Amino acid sequence: MIEYGYKKAIYIYILEGVVMNQFKAGDTNAVVLAGMCTALAVVLSMVGFYVPGISLLALLSLPLPIAYMGIREGVKWAVIATSGIMILDSAFFGITTAFFLVVMFGFAGIAMAYCYQKRASALRTFGTIVVVMFFAMLLNLLGTVVMMGMPWDQVYGSTLDQMQGMAKEMSGLMASGDQLDQVNQQTEEMIKTIRKMIPAAMVMAPMVLAWAVMQIEKVVFRRLGLTDFPQFPPLERWHFPRWVLLLLLLSVGTQYMPLTEQVKDLAYNVGAVCYFVLWIQGIATLWWLPHIYPVVKRLRLLIVIISIWIPLLQLFTVYLGVADMALNYRKKRGYE
Repeated sequence: MIEYGYKKAIYIYILEGVVMNQFKAGDTNAVVLAGMCTALAVVLSMVGFYVPGISLLALLSLPLPIAYMGIREGVKWAVIATSGIMILDSAFFGITTAFFLVVMFGFAGIAMAYCYQKRASALRTFGTIVVVMFFAMLLNLLGTVVMMGMPWDQVYGSTLDQMQGMAKEMSGLMASGDQLDQVNQQTEEMIKTIRKMIPAAMVMAPMVLAWAVMQIEKVVFRRLGLTDFPQFPPLERWHFPRWVLLLLLLSVGTQYMPLTEQVKDLAYNVGAVCYFVLWIQGIATLWWLPHIYPVVKRLRLLIVIISIWIPLLQLFTVYLGVADMALNYRKKRGYE
């Protein structure tokens, strides 16, 4: 009898061990967390489409629940949550809009989680998000081309044509005669420049979006108790290599060379990206200037905001970045 009870106890112990090895307590927590993160992401999607005041902030926050899921439970759970978001968003917005949201922002959240798992630096994480968002824009552009059945260069061209038509209608109400002709000519030049800069915009937009997502990540994840995620150095220490300046000069010189229009347009877009980088360098220098001129600390944010809209002030900021890059001024002073 005792021997039978002893064997039964051993059998129960082995059976319980096998069952416990097959069932992990963390799986239940992961399922619950995946459901919560999926629901939060869907809510952010709806806010991003239906609440104009905070729509951009909501869309930029969309990768965070996915990234948090991947950080806590692994990248595979981030993929599972993203799949759930795709299904639910399809029910609310349709397959096309859901595809855009998931490819653009869902994959960015997966990339953030992957970089966190690999302990990647802030720069490498930023670069990964930029590449993911860039290819997401290309994929969405390809999907638009396939569904609408038009050449890819006309997808944005039709929108610009509509903008030009609306601008002409408004200018016809506000001006007449020679003044109207001058306004229409300026509008045509502006639309032509915008049309030429579409490739550069597709490069710069993911850079701005990736930086914004990482800034929101820093604020939100700190509140959630995560402090070991990659962070950028202070803005006043940002510095870009000098070959950016050389590339800008080369792109400007290309416009005066006997080359094809396609090559000149490519060089123009490269120059536009370099100009943007030099503007960031100028902002970093402006953030550092209070070490020498304390009064600049009160004005620097205002200068940056105004430089977005006023070309002259923007050019001043770019020249500040060019001077700092050419002379290596902040580095020589040890950023002090």
